Amino acid sequence: MQQINSAPPLPAYLVTAGNPALRARCEEIDIATSDRGVLDSLARTLTLTMHTYGGVGIAANQIGLSYRMMALGDRAETPAGAPDDYFQRQNRIAFESYCLVNASIELLEEDGVSEW
Repeated sequence: MQQINSAPPLPAYLVTAGNPALRARCEEIDIATSDRGVLDSLARTLTLTMHTYGGVGIAANQIGLSYRMMALGDRAETPAGAPDDYFQRQNRIAFESYCLVNASIELLEEDGVSEW
């Protein structure tokens, strides 16, 4: 488990393809020993970076940190010049941003992934 002691500046730069952080197995965060203020700061950094780049999700490794933490959220703001029904056509619904720490993915089907 990894103790978190610092967070990057706001907003963070996205790493580019080929960066080792994108292929490395992210480390579990030790919530018990990590500074809560630093975790909150990292959550704000992830959320602000996600919104800055127009995304709906971002993981810590996308800003070069190999931690098991991600932010999700969709403001569903219509881009300038887009039609009024822009998000309806994409079946998108706005939802508040939140962060997940030490999340894991569980396969729901025994035979593997049916669609990707």
